[in-house]
Amino acid sequence: MKVKITAIRADKINWFYVLGSQCQIWRINMQHRLEKFQHNEKGFTLLELLVSVVLLTIVVGALLSMFVTSTKTNITSAEVVDEGYMAQKHMEKIYSMTKTKNMSQIIDDLNSAGFYVSYNSSNHTRTFSKQDEGYYVEIRVIDSINTTINNELCKVIVNVYKDTAYTDLLTTMQSVYIIDTPVLP
Repeated sequence: MKVKITAIRADKINWFYVLGSQCQIWRINMQHRLEKFQHNEKGFTLLELLVSVVLLTIVVGALLSMFVTSTKTNITSAEVVDEGYMAQKHMEKIYSMTKTKNMSQIIDDLNSAGFYVSYNSSNHTRTFSKQDEGYYVEIRVIDSINTTINNELCKVIVNVYKDTAYTDLLTTMQSVYIIDTPVLP
């Protein structure tokens, strides 16, 4: 048994010696390469430098273009969300009023909230207009849209404009509500 153990140990020692010598050779090679790299005084040519600057400019330009496009898209989507929010806000205001008030009370509330009120008797349309947070809001209430179903059905249209002339429409929202409409003058 002692002979076998010594033979195994001798193999292991021999294997470690080979591994150790390989590591030693590898370390010497790396030191030689490092010294060779440190003593290399060869630089870049002007052409190599120009090519690398052009490639870097192309990559950075593409990234900046993508960034600018993303920023424009974010701004546009934020504006669309704001416009939709403005229409939704006023539509919800009208909806909450229809739950407890009749048309004359709604007109009084909107008038006191700063809306300019006008009435067109030919098509039974009331128009409320106001500037709100940089937008120009127009609320149109069309009375009695379907007299065969219900005389109190009113169509409500909320338009949000960009300009004071109410010509540059940004967004619109429509709904139908039951509003108690007193006899029109």
